[in-house]
Amino acid sequence: MCVTSTRLAALGIKLMDGARDAEGEITDPVDYCDGLMIALLAQRPLHLRTFSLIRVGTHLPQVGEERRMIFEGPGSESGRPFEITVPEKLVPPLEYYLQEVRPKFTGADRNDRIWDSTKGRPLTPNAIARIITERNRDAFGEPVNPHLFRHCAATTIAILQLGRRDRSSQWRFIRASEPLPSYTKRLSLTGRGVSDKRQ
Repeated sequence: MCVTSTRLAALGIKLMDGARDAEGEITDPVDYCDGLMIALLAQRPLHLRTFSLIRVGTHLPQVGEERRMIFEGPGSESGRPFEITVPEKLVPPLEYYLQEVRPKFTGADRNDRIWDSTKGRPLTPNAIARIITERNRDAFGEPVNPHLFRHCAATTIAILQLGRRDRSSQWRFIRASEPLPSYTKRLSLTGRGVSDKRQ
């Protein structure tokens, strides 16, 4: 099975859609949160630690008509400042999450980290990894952990460049030796255990 960023993002959207009833009211905050994490990370494959440390008021400012993720340095993988836009199609789901979904998590009013657990505290990087890995295992039959999202993005780029799926694109992920500089780090396919995920 070829797991691309497009398929990961679609899974995230499906989870968010399924978390609301026919009237559009939220019925499952956990599904919505998990879906948003997957969709956002699929299209903006940040380092997991950086992704887990996103703070509502600090890292998600509105800049003109764009919602951006801005990191001053300490929270980034390289330690250097960088910023990136939130994908336009994910801005409304993100706004809905911040306004309607996140407040439903116990303890969300006592911290400004965007990803909350059901235990009254923010999700740790390991917890996020377990959640996402399990969701992908359920959907695709493969334990695609967050560290592999960059490889999935590389696969997507390669398929778009080829314009079709030849035999080589039937690989699950593009090999690290391929000439795609942003995705050359070799990573393990297997995620951590998934028991007691939201801690």
